[in-house]
Amino acid sequence: MQVPIIRRQRPDFTPSYMPSDPDRAARDQISPFKSADDALTHAIGVMVYSLFPGHPWMIYADHEQGVVVISIPALMGPTKKMVIPIKRLCNEAEARRNVSNICGEILERYRIPRAGFDQDEFLRALGDIPIHRRSYHGFVPE
Repeated sequence: MQVPIIRRQRPDFTPSYMPSDPDRAARDQISPFKSADDALTHAIGVMVYSLFPGHPWMIYADHEQGVVVISIPALMGPTKKMVIPIKRLCNEAEARRNVSNICGEILERYRIPRAGFDQDEFLRALGDIPIHRRSYHGFVPE
């Protein structure tokens, strides 16, 4: 495969060293659900941070798959996540109940109090993960 020679043309020109890709335009199209995903992620994020302040949550919504994903990557790793189907978030009271249950379950599995973030408890939970289980795949206690 031959890589094209890139010449600097303008001061704001950024060279690309990747070979040309004919399908790039199709892949780079913005999802039709992007604004809905962002709005739902923000709403769930505000809810989670009001219920369980200070904890390092990762939250995102995906309308294409129909789910909201919640995790604490520092403890759970990048591959373990808790999933809530979007259809279970039909009104605010039900959404608050489902989100509270999922987030509380994550905290309880790592024996972290539901109250505000406590660094000592978080570090203890991180230290409780067995050394042979600290991998890319994370660890979720039962």
